[in-house]
Amino acid sequence: MDAGRIVDKALELIDEVGTQALTLRMLADALNSGTATLYRHFEGKDELLALVADRILGEVRVEPEELDGLPWRESVTVAAKAFYGALGRHPNALSLLAAQVPVGPNGLRGRERLIGLLLGHGFSVGLAARSFTAIGHYVIGFAIQQYGPGTPHPEDRTQPVCGTTTAPSTPPRSRPPWPPPTS
Repeated sequence: MDAGRIVDKALELIDEVGTQALTLRMLADALNSGTATLYRHFEGKDELLALVADRILGEVRVEPEELDGLPWRESVTVAAKAFYGALGRHPNALSLLAAQVPVGPNGLRGRERLIGLLLGHGFSVGLAARSFTAIGHYVIGFAIQQYGPGTPHPEDRTQPVCGTTTAPSTPPRSRPPWPPPTS
């Protein structure tokens, strides 16, 4: 059995029942397999969940051409909306991304691209790294407010939460804690 198929099925089950309810027995049954087969591919549920989180990050699609010539704020907004969209497709998996730093290939690729974009716009290495973290936490936090436990399922909503069903078109205006670099 292919590890990718196992991760896909785990994500499908998490979408249905949530992260806490997913068991390796449930996953094995859904794959018409035994738990021993899963342990041939993964050391345990934690490793599997890290790969599920990375699979979600693989859904964040922003082509470099989309960002060409944009100021850094607009580029970050495009990336944040793409990230938010992926999170919105998997609301039962939000805790995975809130609880750990993704270190899989998709997570690292996204981190390198956004930090590289910020560096290309004149951010220092430290500021780019802190900005990446702040943006990620903001998007995940907003997604948790919109889709987390206790919020209505999208099909049960009579009105969009906070007046929008997508990420805000512009970030909230507030005084930045540092002087932003010029584009």
